[in-house]
Amino acid sequence: MPERKTLRTCANIVLAISLVMISFGFLGIKINQTKAPVPSSFLIDLCKKVGTPITIIGAVLLVAAIIAGNTTMQRRTKLFDYFPYLLIIPAVAFLVVFVVYPMFNVIYLSLFNGTVMNPTKSWMGINNFKMIFVVKRDFITSLKNTAVYTAADKSQSFKMNGRTYYQGLVFSGGASYNETNASLFTVNTENVSRLRFTAGHIDNAARKNATVKIYRDNVHDEAEDIVLTPDMALKEYELDVSDTKCLLLWIDRGGDSVYAFGDISVNEKECGLKSAAPVYASPEKMLNASFNNENITVCSATDQSQSFKMNGRTYYQGIQFNGGMPYYDPNTSRISFNTENVSRLSFTAGHLDNTALKDATLYIYRDNVKSDEETIGLSASMPLKDYVIDVTDTGVLTLVMERKTKSDSSVSISGYGFANVSFDGRQAELECKIPKYTDTAQLLKAGFNTQKAAVYSGDDTSRTFTVGSETYSQGIVFGGGNFYTPQTENRISFNVENTGAVTMKLGCVQSTDGKEDSVMRVMLDNQEIRQIPLKKDMPVRDYTFNTAGSAVLELVVPVSYTDSYAAADIRLSDTPVILRGDVNGNGEVGVDDAQIALRAYTERLSGKPLPLNKAQTEAADVDDSGIISIEDVQLILKYYTENTVAGKKVSWEALIQ
Repeated sequence: MPERKTLRTCANIVLAISLVMISFGFLGIKINQTKAPVPSSFLIDLCKKVGTPITIIGAVLLVAAIIAGNTTMQRRTKLFDYFPYLLIIPAVAFLVVFVVYPMFNVIYLSLFNGTVMNPTKSWMGINNFKMIFVVKRDFITSLKNTAVYTAADKSQSFKMNGRTYYQGLVFSGGASYNETNASLFTVNTENVSRLRFTAGHIDNAARKNATVKIYRDNVHDEAEDIVLTPDMALKEYELDVSDTKCLLLWIDRGGDSVYAFGDISVNEKECGLKSAAPVYASPEKMLNASFNNENITVCSATDQSQSFKMNGRTYYQGIQFNGGMPYYDPNTSRISFNTENVSRLSFTAGHLDNTALKDATLYIYRDNVKSDEETIGLSASMPLKDYVIDVTDTGVLTLVMERKTKSDSSVSISGYGFANVSFDGRQAELECKIPKYTDTAQLLKAGFNTQKAAVYSGDDTSRTFTVGSETYSQGIVFGGGNFYTPQTENRISFNVENTGAVTMKLGCVQSTDGKEDSVMRVMLDNQEIRQIPLKKDMPVRDYTFNTAGSAVLELVVPVSYTDSYAAADIRLSDTPVILRGDVNGNGEVGVDDAQIALRAYTERLSGKPLPLNKAQTEAADVDDSGIISIEDVQLILKYYTENTVAGKKVSWEALIQ
């Protein structure tokens, strides 16, 4: 048994040696037959001299090793035992001719620079192996990372900058955690003089750079390197390959980024299917075709399944610039559109309700070029505003928004929206919804951008607060922090587009002795219309704010320490509440009202139309004469002097008499 095992080991060694001898001899025979110039060296000369005999010896040793190996499998060897080998001779011959010989021939061909179709070869030796395994160690991976699109039909396609390409090369693949991934493409260019292609970044792929290295007959010239970036405009390149036999394109891509060469033409012969720019049937289709989006939410449904809110309105179509990380400042959002077939883009911009009250800046890029003149500043308290962008000469429009971050982790990231996006007269399929309240509870529940203020909707009657001697389950409490917090800003906003006036009682809920009083700032569409002092001993009384013609009512109350104030018994009116003498509608009579009335009087004398609406005209006509006169101006000033400055309680009737 040990002798048989030793014999089997020797047979395997002889088998391996015979295969090496056959390979070496085969190369010698082929080198003797080639017409290509082969450099002289000891190993090559030896291979050429002993090619034939070493092949014969190797074949004899191969047969001997097989026979010896078979002998170890049996105790005695008979002639009949070799009969099965005779039966497989035809199959072995087939394998030798069509498998073994081509395999050895590939080894021979790998030592030259050439192709099967090219009878003239140049000697490379082991340089080819150095190139793919030493210089470029990720060769095997790179072969898997190149996809070829032949443009035979439209079943295959890829997109760059919103355009659809049906022919070209896509350089992709590799692990996302790799710092770089490589793609490789090699082509014979002996019968080609010029190559032209369009290079760009594949839409929605990772935003990392790439470098294209060009090898001409295995020679790399760094001067020809092409740097590709994710924001690059599509760029056409042309390569002169008239003196190049083999062109190799090596692309080093950052991480899992993807780039492509599209519409490749050879010797001025264009590809069969050219790329096409998108033609949008509707704004919703255009939104769906956006690309390279980052921290973006697109609402493009034709039903009400998607929505967002700005200034209390509900929008069903548009773009939300949101998301990001609380510890990033600013957070960046971006979105791109192909606008080759679009002339004008329009939208309504505003702050997303209940996101951080921080400002943002919108930057507009046209074909990857920043337009400094078109930078748009956005603020959390901004009224909704319509914008129109002319994109007649723009192929790709990119909107980049930098949103500031709030340190408060509860509501840490600001958000903005572009709603009712339309182009060239094509409007959004669904109009926005403007709230209309049937009672005060609906108004309170629809409040937005609430900060610190506590809302009592009245649904839970056990949850109450007290103002003066009355207890309420419905209203708003503006509270402070604690004994160590000098001031806490409370705020809340309401959409009042379908409301004529809002009336509420204001009073103190709790006061800390010796602390500062507060003031309520009343804002309509981000314009302050009134300041109301809040004191611990203030009388509880009604305040009315006419909201007709306005979109957003905002109440801002800074409260010190543990103090708290409240707005209770809130009532809504569909029409403005006309307060005699209150021309500007801020709920009180002041010098400003007299100035507005005086301006209206002078305009009437000059024959010009009155610069007042119906409610303002009625408020300015304090003597009910039917016209605004100088007497009305004097009466408004007198009412202000007697009641506000002197602190008296004088009625209009007493003044008019």
